Amino acid sequence: MKKFINRLSILLCLFLVMPISAQKRDKKGKDNFENQHKIENQKERPAKKVVKQTITGEVVNDKGAPIAGVVVTANEGASTTTTDSQGQFIIEINQGSTLLFEMTGYQKVSMNEAHLLSKLNKVVMSVEALANVDSKLELPYQTIQQYKTTSSVSSIDPAKSFESDSRFGLSAAYYGKIPGMIGAKNIRGFGNSVIIVDGIKRDESYLNVMEIESITVLKDAVSRMLYGADGDLGVILVKTKSGEANKKIMNVRVENGVSKALQYPKFLNSAQYMTAYNKAQQNDASLAGTPLETPKFAQTLIDNTANKVDPVRYPDNDYYSSEYVKDLNNFTSVSTELSGGSSTTQYYLNMGWDHTNGWTKIGNNDSRDVLNIHGKVGFKVNSWMKMTSEVVGVFDMTNLPNVNTYKTDGTTIDLDYWGKASTYLPNTQTLMIPLSRISNPGIIPASSIIDGQYVLGGSNVYQTSLLGDMTRSGSDMTMNRYMQFNTGFDLNLKGITKGLSAKGLLSLNFNNTYRKNILNKYSVYQIYEVGLMDSVKQVGVDNKTTQQNNSQTYFDRTISSYVSLNYDRDFGDHALSAVLVGTYNQYTQNAVFQQDKNLKIGFQANYTYKNRYLIDAGVLAQGSSKLPSNNKYGVAPSVGLGWIISKEDFMKDNKAINYLKLRATYGILQNDNWTTGKYL
Repeated sequence: MKKFINRLSILLCLFLVMPISAQKRDKKGKDNFENQHKIENQKERPAKKVVKQTITGEVVNDKGAPIAGVVVTANEGASTTTTDSQGQFIIEINQGSTLLFEMTGYQKVSMNEAHLLSKLNKVVMSVEALANVDSKLELPYQTIQQYKTTSSVSSIDPAKSFESDSRFGLSAAYYGKIPGMIGAKNIRGFGNSVIIVDGIKRDESYLNVMEIESITVLKDAVSRMLYGADGDLGVILVKTKSGEANKKIMNVRVENGVSKALQYPKFLNSAQYMTAYNKAQQNDASLAGTPLETPKFAQTLIDNTANKVDPVRYPDNDYYSSEYVKDLNNFTSVSTELSGGSSTTQYYLNMGWDHTNGWTKIGNNDSRDVLNIHGKVGFKVNSWMKMTSEVVGVFDMTNLPNVNTYKTDGTTIDLDYWGKASTYLPNTQTLMIPLSRISNPGIIPASSIIDGQYVLGGSNVYQTSLLGDMTRSGSDMTMNRYMQFNTGFDLNLKGITKGLSAKGLLSLNFNNTYRKNILNKYSVYQIYEVGLMDSVKQVGVDNKTTQQNNSQTYFDRTISSYVSLNYDRDFGDHALSAVLVGTYNQYTQNAVFQQDKNLKIGFQANYTYKNRYLIDAGVLAQGSSKLPSNNKYGVAPSVGLGWIISKEDFMKDNKAINYLKLRATYGILQNDNWTTGKYL
């Protein structure tokens, strides 16, 4: 485990730190190599002295009233203060530093020292937009104000959700909180939605609420049309956090708790099972018209078992009893996040470790450990270009006793404790025989003795037992490893025309399962002579080994990318927002000859007139490798109309309704999500 952590840490540092050098540019546009050569030949100069100065100011709202309790941050988060009852503040900053003003219920304000002085040291903060109406909404490959969309969407703020729900998984943030969602991911009964994280389809198993900035649930065809086949059943759009300029954040969360089993299965005990079996025999005989001469289990055997006359000779095993499983189970979770940066470079780092013990009382190797690291760096290359580098690493290690069933041909039937506990009959074998009742203990080697007073019971028919598998058979470790590498760009193309921008992302995803197990052999003892002292014979041998069997049981790789061109601009009463996007995905899996490939090109536009009349229109062309060449591509249109009635003049005096929208959408979604194979 340490080796994996060390390798990941080195990779994280290289991937995140090295690209930052790309932002270094000579102000006069000279060649980088020439600049470096000059630097190497210059004499070492003394460090530039940091000039500090004290800034005072006032924070007011739109009406000029002072705001108390505003958090003022400067020096990239190193210096912090708050405004007093009169909205006044005083703070020491480095010359040229940027100040950040934050207050719940108000929009953030960021300004540098010169800008503050030009405003006569007065900062005006505006009230936040009406929640879920005027606020910014994350949609596929674009961000718009929520009131402008005609589609059916719901948004969740994970930070606010976490205040009332301390569960840490992604589904905890939206489970039971989204209208129309059934269960964890099923939207309107169509099936499980796909999870899109920062534009890339990803398994949500290893996401935690701490690293998520926003969640948007896309319910209809218009909202998810740009995802094509991937969005056939619904989309849950997740945006992860990034570093924030001029603000340092460090959060540490440690949780240690106890889980309680709500209920375990209750099976028939040995006497009940034998009685029911005899009754079934009798019923079968009655249906066949032949009398049952001798039941399989004698009544004396049933009575002795029920009365617990001798648990060794009359076994009654309950693998779900408190002797074998726990009623309470403890877990530990540690998570931390660090973020910050300047106006040119921002960073975000999230690390976590989860440890859970197993629910069985027997056996030494029943636990699960999950280590995750998520790092992201964004940096400004020049006035119109930003870049990001991101890496995600997850190591999920499960340790279990080796309870697999091994066939004579060397193959295995993968089972865990629960798989065997639910199928083993309660009366088939004695699990342990006390040494004190064995008449021939001299045949028993020391390697067979448990706790100095027992040996495992069994027979020629039952040469293994669940107790033996859990305590003597060895260990079985499964490691799931997930790695993701992302690099992206964001271009401000206002130099071409106002409101124009472009962005893109390349993502490499690797997922594999690695397995390592140790198989020990152990012997059981069969009672063959019954008396005051029982005679036993050994079945099998004891052979403990350190030899490990290693195998890679699963591997897949996904290459995903997209490039989008965005336009967002207001023209008086008219507002237009549009996106043109192209995406490519390639999925490869071990033992599968043909790769899954799909290509999509889509266009979607939103038009708003007087902030009340809305139109959404889009079209998507996509192709799939699952289809024959003459039917490989398809085109799907969508359209939506909306009318914000509450903004009409005849609704202005209505105090009962502050927001009312009428909308209608229509769209076609095409998919290739069948499992019957691919066209070759």
